[in-house]
Amino acid sequence: MVWSILICGIIVATVGVICVHLFRVRPRAEISKRSPISVAELYRLHYLDSGILQPDFEKHWMKIAVALEEPAELLRPSDRFAVELPARGYFDYSNDKLIEYARGCLGSEFKLESIASLDQLVRALSLNRRPP
Repeated sequence: MVWSILICGIIVATVGVICVHLFRVRPRAEISKRSPISVAELYRLHYLDSGILQPDFEKHWMKIAVALEEPAELLRPSDRFAVELPARGYFDYSNDKLIEYARGCLGSEFKLESIASLDQLVRALSLNRRPP
């Protein structure tokens, strides 16, 4: 009787450890290894001649970073949602937060699948254009 309870306890603990490992939210390793670039510098390098106003760019860039739970200085316009910014685990809701923010700006019909990269999203948000 005592042995069966002990064995059941070990099995439950093992399954618990495996589940925590499988379903934890993992850091995005590629992004965390980058050198930081200030948001103002990102604007100067990528959006200065784009017709996007710097305050609009900075507002949306910071909101995107918060939604993705990533430092704004480590994100890049070339980051793709399917490659550099995928969900980090089963319980990662950061893309849901991003979709909610984008829908608030662009309308309820917004779908993240219609946007491939941060650059496309920032342009759509800053110029308030709905993606095709």
